[in-house]
Amino acid sequence: MSVLSLPLLLGTGIDHGVHLYERIRHDGALAPALVHSGKALILSAMTATIGFGALMLSVHRGIFGLGLVTALGILLCLLTTLVLLPALVAIVQPELLAPLPTSTPPVPAAAAAATTTTTGRGTEA
Repeated sequence: MSVLSLPLLLGTGIDHGVHLYERIRHDGALAPALVHSGKALILSAMTATIGFGALMLSVHRGIFGLGLVTALGILLCLLTTLVLLPALVAIVQPELLAPLPTSTPPVPAAAAAATTTTTGRGTEA
């Protein structure tokens, strides 16, 4: 019966990882991403763990094993997502975490030409 937990854990782990990675890309920093998405990931994992943990109340050994393996697996997926994924992002894609450069908008050529002619520079009297 614990073979049934494999697709559940795979789906949960991928979902948590994609959610946190996209939040890191959106925020451009680890700390805000972990604060905002970390709460949601923890609550999601806790509700799933409690739900699958309820299967451990069964007297049937197969159902008990399914609940145990799935509950522990979801907690390990959460731990991996919150610890390993940010470390991998910092190592593999550090440009995601770099501060964005501040730049001034480019001045169009027509506007630049108009400012030089109105100031009187470039004309001889």
